[in-house]
Amino acid sequence: MRAPIEIIEDVPRVLSHMAYFQVMSQETLSRLGENSHVITLRKGDLLVAKGATDVRHVYAVLDGQIHVGLPTTDSIRSVHFIETGMTLGESVLLSRTEPPYQAVATRKSRVLALDGDRWLKEIQSAPGLAWEVLKHLAQRRLGTMHTLAVSSRRTDLSRVAGFIMGYQPKLQSESFSIELPARKLDIAANLGMTNSSFSRALQYLRQNDIIEVKGSFIRVLKVALLEQAAQGHRE
Repeated sequence: MRAPIEIIEDVPRVLSHMAYFQVMSQETLSRLGENSHVITLRKGDLLVAKGATDVRHVYAVLDGQIHVGLPTTDSIRSVHFIETGMTLGESVLLSRTEPPYQAVATRKSRVLALDGDRWLKEIQSAPGLAWEVLKHLAQRRLGTMHTLAVSSRRTDLSRVAGFIMGYQPKLQSESFSIELPARKLDIAANLGMTNSSFSRALQYLRQNDIIEVKGSFIRVLKVALLEQAAQGHRE
């Protein structure tokens, strides 16, 4: 059961730090804040149900994390995670279709629900804003395609190595560090593998001095060797 709906007054300030909203004027942000409200979710609470006909919002995650997955006959096929500062729901509004996915909180989360009709009106009246939204959705699509490509690799080791390499900075160096964006259990599901298989792959990389692991933080020590592992080649 969700907590009571919360209304926040300073929506423009909150949105100005999130996703593509950063390029919007204060006037636009104020209009987007009309009829908005905050939804508080507990771990496991459903935000969006597959096939729901009443999804008329763009959701902006204020804190917490939302998992987007495709329900199958016997499981949930993981698609991606919506992190703090990210959004959900634009594609459903723009295409006027029912969501083919379900969205569930992986931990206690607060989500700002923006009125979908107001959002569409602002998009239609501002080509510059529409362009920013298009870029945002394109980047998300590419991220999803990358995850699918990684999860289709033959071995668990190449999947995990490919996942880590996906966080390599554009300015390449011999090492880099990342913080895992979700629980290992959820990341493993996203890669189409078990939690134990994910842990074994991390252990192999650690034992071969390719990475260091401290809790949710991973430091890549040997990028070239990690790339080889991602391509299916061991030392």
